[in-house]
Amino acid sequence: MGWVREVEGFFRANGPLARALPHYEWRPEQARMAAQVAAVLDGAAEPPAAVALIEAGTGTGKSFAYLVPALFYAHATGERVVVSTQTIPLQEQLVRQDLPFLAQVLPFPFRYALVKGWANYLCLLRLERLRHLPGEGDESIREALEALARWADETAEGSRSDLPFEPSAEVWEEVAADPDGCLRADCPFFQRCFFFQARRQMEGAQLLVVNHHLLLADAVVRQAVGWGSDRAVLLPYRVVILDEAHHLEETATDHLGRQLTRRGVERLLRRLYRRRGKEGGLLVAARALAGEADEQAPALLELVDWHVLPAVRQAGERAAAFFDGLGRWAPPEGPRILAPGTLPEAIEQLAGEAALAWTRLADLLDRLRAELKGTAVGREERGRAVLAELEGVDLALRRRAEELEAIVSAEGPQEVFWVEGSRGGVQLRSAPVQVGPILQQVLFDQVSGVVATSATLTVGGAFQYLVERLGLEECRQDGRLLESILDSPFDYGRQALLAVVEDLPEPDGPAFPEAAAESLELVVPAVTGGTLVLFTSYQMLEAVAQALEGRLPADRPVMRQGELPRTQLLERLRSEPGAVALATASFWEGVDLPGQALELVVIARLPFAVPTEPVVAARLERLRQEGRDPFLAFQLPEMVLRLKQGFGRLIRHRNDRGAVVLLDGRVTRRRYGRLVLDSLPPAAFFRGDRWQVAQAVRRHLATEQGSGEG
Repeated sequence: MGWVREVEGFFRANGPLARALPHYEWRPEQARMAAQVAAVLDGAAEPPAAVALIEAGTGTGKSFAYLVPALFYAHATGERVVVSTQTIPLQEQLVRQDLPFLAQVLPFPFRYALVKGWANYLCLLRLERLRHLPGEGDESIREALEALARWADETAEGSRSDLPFEPSAEVWEEVAADPDGCLRADCPFFQRCFFFQARRQMEGAQLLVVNHHLLLADAVVRQAVGWGSDRAVLLPYRVVILDEAHHLEETATDHLGRQLTRRGVERLLRRLYRRRGKEGGLLVAARALAGEADEQAPALLELVDWHVLPAVRQAGERAAAFFDGLGRWAPPEGPRILAPGTLPEAIEQLAGEAALAWTRLADLLDRLRAELKGTAVGREERGRAVLAELEGVDLALRRRAEELEAIVSAEGPQEVFWVEGSRGGVQLRSAPVQVGPILQQVLFDQVSGVVATSATLTVGGAFQYLVERLGLEECRQDGRLLESILDSPFDYGRQALLAVVEDLPEPDGPAFPEAAAESLELVVPAVTGGTLVLFTSYQMLEAVAQALEGRLPADRPVMRQGELPRTQLLERLRSEPGAVALATASFWEGVDLPGQALELVVIARLPFAVPTEPVVAARLERLRQEGRDPFLAFQLPEMVLRLKQGFGRLIRHRNDRGAVVLLDGRVTRRRYGRLVLDSLPPAAFFRGDRWQVAQAVRRHLATEQGSGEG
C-alpha cells in the first residue's frame, strides 16, 4: 500500500525525520525496524494475529520506529492502534515527547490518548455520597474527603496521579471509579465523570497508550463478556504494539493470578459497615433509605438490622478465624506451595465456613437491593447510587469466596497455589504455570496484528525461549511470525568493557560480601564518573554495604536503595560525580544515566531466579515432567535476559564510555558461560583477579580505543 512506502520515505537519510531533527544521524536499524512494523500492520487482516518479534538494541530509536508506521496505518485504514508498555517513564516519554513531536512532523493530523484503568479516576458520585453519609465522623477521613472535593473542582483529569497529596489506600478505594458499581449514563455526574471524559477522548484517538496490566485486564474482560462490552476499559482495536515486551509473561502471571488477604476482606466489609465512634458505611446509607420507604420501611429495617448487619459481623468473624488459623500454620520463613490435602483439615473447614459466610452475606445484599429497588426512594438519584455500590460489594464478596475455595482446594494442574506471610499478615495466592495458552486465547487470537519489541528478547541470538513462553509456536508453524534482531548502532567494542572478576568466592558463600567490598574498593576509584552496583537481593546488598563502610574516599559517597526514593537516588547519581549507588530489583532496568553520570556498572552475581519461589518452582517441575532440563530450558535463559537488562544500563548514547564488572566468576568457569557471553553486546572483554580487573577498567577509560586484552 502507498502508506508503507511513505513510512520508508520518512526514515530516509534526507527524509522528513532528518529535516525535523537537528544533528540527526541516520540509523539503518531504525529504518529497517519501521519497514518491518509497517509490513506486519499492512498484512493485518483478520485474527489470529500476524506477530513480529523485534529485538532492537539500545540506541535504535524503537519508539519512532513503531509509532510512525502505527500512525500511518491508523490514518490510512481508520483502525485504532494500542501501544502497551511496562513502565510509567516510557509512557511519559511517548505521550510528552515522541507523539507531540510527531504531531508537528507527520503530514496528517492525529489524536492520541494515555489510557488508565477505572480505579485511577475519582468517582464524583461516590465522593458526594460519602461526604453526606451520616456517621462518617472519623476526622482524618472527613478531612481527606473534603480535600478530594476541593481538588475535584479544580482538576481537569481527575486522575490519582494528578493529586497534590496521597490519600490513604482505604480512602481512595472508597472514592475510586468502579465498573461493578457504576450507573453510567444514569449517573447525575455522568457529564462531568472523569473516567468517561477520558473515554470520550479515547473515542476520537487513533492511538492509545496503555500499560501491560491494563491491556491484559481489558483483554480478559472482553474474553468473558464480549469484545464490545462497556465494562472493558479500552475501545475495540485490531492492532497492538508491545514495547518492553520482555515483561509480558511476568505481568500476565501477576495479573492472571489471584490474591486473597485479610486486609482486603476487612476493607471490603468496612465498606458495608464500620463503627469508629459513629456508625458509617453503605448499610448506614441503606438503612436511612429504608426509613423513608413508607409502608415498606418496617420490613426493610428489619432486613438490615436483623439479617444483613449480623451477616456482616459473621463474615468478619469467619474471616478472622480462618486467617488466624492459617497464620499459625503458615511457615514464617517464606512461601509454602499448596497441593490437595496440604492444609490441615481444621483450616480447610475454617475456609469453607468463611466462604459460606461471605456468600450468604452477598445473597442478603442481593435481596436488600431488590427490595430497595422497588421503593420510590430506591429509584431516586441517591438511592440508585447506594444500590450500585451495594452491587459492587456483592460481586466482590462472591469473587472472594470463589478465590478462597479455589486456592484452598489447590486443584488444577495449570495453576500453582501458595501461602506466604507479608507485612499485612498471611495471604493466599495463585498464578498460572504457563501463560502462553492464555495470552493466545485472550489476545493473540483476538487481534490481527501484534508487534513485540525490546532490547532483550533473545538468548544466544535466538527467539526460541520467548516463543515458548508466550505460546507462539503455532504462530511460527503457520508462517505468521516475523523474527528480527537489529543490532545497536553503538560501537560496543570501543565504548564498553566487560570484565569478569575470577578470584572471588562463590556468591552464596559467607566470605563473598567482604571480598566483593574489597573488589569495589579497587575498581570504583578506577572511574571518575558514577557507579551503579546491582544486587539480586536486599540481603546481599546490606551485607556488602556493611563490608564497604569506610573503604571508599570521601568524594565517593555511597547510597543505598531504600535510604532514598528511587528518583532522588538517580538524581544524586546525575548531580554528584563519582557517587556510588547500591541497588536491586527495579534498578536492573529503566535507568538512563548517560555520560559521566554512570561509567561503571558492577553486577554482584548472575541474576538467576530463586528456585523455591512458587511460580518458578512450578515451572521447573512442569519442565521435569515433560522430560526437559529445567536449568537449560528456563533458569538459564531467564537469567540471560535479566543480565542483558543490567548490562544495558551502561551505554545509552554514542559518546558514552564505561565498564561492566561482573563479580560472579561462574560465567568463565561453567559450561554455560559461552552462551551467556554470546548473548551480551560485543564489548571488549577482560578476565582476571580483582586487582587486574581494576587496572583494566582504568586503562579502558584512559585510552581512546578502549581495551580488548585478555
